[in-house]
Amino acid sequence: MKKLQFILVGIVILFMLYLIFNKEEYITCNKKSMNKDYTLLTNYKIYYKNKEVYKIEIEENVEAKTANILNQIMQNIENSYKSYKEEIGSYDYEITKEKTKGKTNVIINYDEIDMEAYLKYNPDANLNENKRYNIDDLKKLYEEGGATCK
Repeated sequence: MKKLQFILVGIVILFMLYLIFNKEEYITCNKKSMNKDYTLLTNYKIYYKNKEVYKIEIEENVEAKTANILNQIMQNIENSYKSYKEEIGSYDYEITKEKTKGKTNVIINYDEIDMEAYLKYNPDANLNENKRYNIDDLKKLYEEGGATCK
């Protein structure tokens, strides 16, 4: 009986250690870009485990001076994401627009991406041996691009 209790305690401890060290975490980053024709607010939610990024959710909100400008911007965004989805995979996106405001929601799942194809688009990507971004490196990259991360 004591042997069974010892085994059960060991299993519980191993399970607890797994939960502690394999915890899902995330950071958020925000960026605002403006020019005379539009304002773009971008919000990133970057998920990682053990310092490895595995998913990014992106929300982009565009407000343009005119509907024509918005249509051009949203068409460029859609063309980019459509191309990524076809060639890399796992760029799930949704685009909505109304008058002079547009919104995109994007989910990038690195577990489902063709990383070799991804590297063709991003040859300078600083990936680890598992072909994943380290959260600290990605945060630094976003901050160097003008985003504020927390």
